[in-house]
Amino acid sequence: MVCKYTGQRCGPFQAGFCDCVYDANCQAGSCQYSNVGGSSMCVPKCPISMSDPLITANGCQFVVCTCTAWTNGACDDGDCTPTQRRQYRTCNPTTCSNRTQCVEDPTCIVPTCAASSPSGLSAVRALPAGALLNWTPGAGGTKQMLYVGSGKTEVEGGCPGLSSPACIVKEENLSASQNSYDTGQILSAGETYYFRVVNYESGSCPTPSAILPFLSSCELTPSSTVLTVGDSATLTSSVYSSAEIQRVDFARDSFTVKINPSNDTSYVYSTQVSGESPTGGTPAIVTSDVYFQGGGVPECSDTVAVTVLTPGPWWQVKDGDVQTNGDLNSDVPAGDYFNLPGLGGFPGVAKFGDSTSLTTAKVSENGWLANSLYAPPNNKIQNFTFFRKKVPSDTVLNPVPSMSVDGSMFASGGTESYENFWYEYDASVTGLPLSITSPINLPDGRKVVIFVKGADLNIEGSITYDSGKSILVALVNGNINIDPDVGGSSTDLQGFFLADGNISTGVSANPLHVKGSVVALGGLNLQRNLGSSLNPTTPSEVFEYDIASIFLFPPKLSVEKTRWKEVAP
Repeated sequence: MVCKYTGQRCGPFQAGFCDCVYDANCQAGSCQYSNVGGSSMCVPKCPISMSDPLITANGCQFVVCTCTAWTNGACDDGDCTPTQRRQYRTCNPTTCSNRTQCVEDPTCIVPTCAASSPSGLSAVRALPAGALLNWTPGAGGTKQMLYVGSGKTEVEGGCPGLSSPACIVKEENLSASQNSYDTGQILSAGETYYFRVVNYESGSCPTPSAILPFLSSCELTPSSTVLTVGDSATLTSSVYSSAEIQRVDFARDSFTVKINPSNDTSYVYSTQVSGESPTGGTPAIVTSDVYFQGGGVPECSDTVAVTVLTPGPWWQVKDGDVQTNGDLNSDVPAGDYFNLPGLGGFPGVAKFGDSTSLTTAKVSENGWLANSLYAPPNNKIQNFTFFRKKVPSDTVLNPVPSMSVDGSMFASGGTESYENFWYEYDASVTGLPLSITSPINLPDGRKVVIFVKGADLNIEGSITYDSGKSILVALVNGNINIDPDVGGSSTDLQGFFLADGNISTGVSANPLHVKGSVVALGGLNLQRNLGSSLNPTTPSEVFEYDIASIFLFPPKLSVEKTRWKEVAP
């Protein structure tokens, strides 16, 4: 007979059955026996299922199995108790069953943690770059640990310094009762931060709070803005891109402005504010509210004051370049351009030396705007003296006899030289400015040059002629002053006007249209204002270039250029 378990053998037959007893010499076999045919011989009961490889002992066949070592599984698995661990082993051949067992394991015993998690986390911004962090401490801890940073992974892991950005606060020895922390001015504007508090009882019992995201600031820029009716500006919420931000809402408190869009769900968060009507003494307030994901209340808010003004006066140029070594300003309303195309189909170039209120979007449809200084050819300023010296000595200069003359004087009479009628007013004779008291209407083909020496020129009437056939050139040693009553026509002044001083357009509500060229070495003084009804649509002064003047300008006053080139005979 063969025993089933190591260390057992079959004992004496008694009362119709055999019993198994321990014997160190026994080998594998069965423990269950029965009386066979009333004999006293004990025979083991055979296993129910048998397969190769087999051995035979005392009439019974047994499977020979080879098993692996036990492998640990989970605690409290299946029929195992909470203090037991399930173990597994595999036996071969495949007809042998895999075996499992439950064994006692001290590591299955989970220590009891009495510490509770901190709660009620909040962050109060301390602008411009700080925050006061508040929370309710948990119970049962011996100390607290605080972690703050803009990297969520770092904060979740207790700021190990394994990823970027690094934490900005890592305090691991706070008292168990501390409930607030002042970061100081260490935050970056517009940045989303995370903070967590851990209630520490022991190394096996740290109980963390939930992670709270908060926004350091959400400034709406610019901080204030001034618009005219019809103008618009971009307002931007100055926050960095963050997965925590769901959207930014924009609102207005007055219908004097319009905003579009009213909310923005993608970075960069911005809106357009447009002036609808004058705000008067009380600016309109535009508010921006930043919402976090799933947040029902704004995480952060800011406001901007928007003042809308009645449109002021502005001026315009057509078909010509503009050059100044100083400032170039014109409050061009929305939907208009400073420089318009002319007969050539293109606008001119606007150039300035210091600053300008113009933008490439408003200067012209081509956006031609240049920050460029003007330097006269050969460093020679083309002023009154420059042109006066170019007059040939044999030219007849018709004297202007009085400080006040009728415009008709220049439309007829006088002596012609070099195809032009040359006039000169010398203030040394009168000591007073020259005033042309009535309109000048030149007949076809008449070309007039007027020199005003040592005095201002006052233009009190219109100057007109047929473009391409006639021309008037006024070269003034002082200022040119245009009377306020001149204006309101399709063309009010025609000609080439140069002043060593200023050219002033006169305080008036009449629009002024000048066709030709204007040179004011001292500055262009634009004084006209059409009022709130016309300013939004109509320029107060228009300066239109006359291309025909190139061909009619007196050759004797032009700059002569000679090019020598040796050629083969």
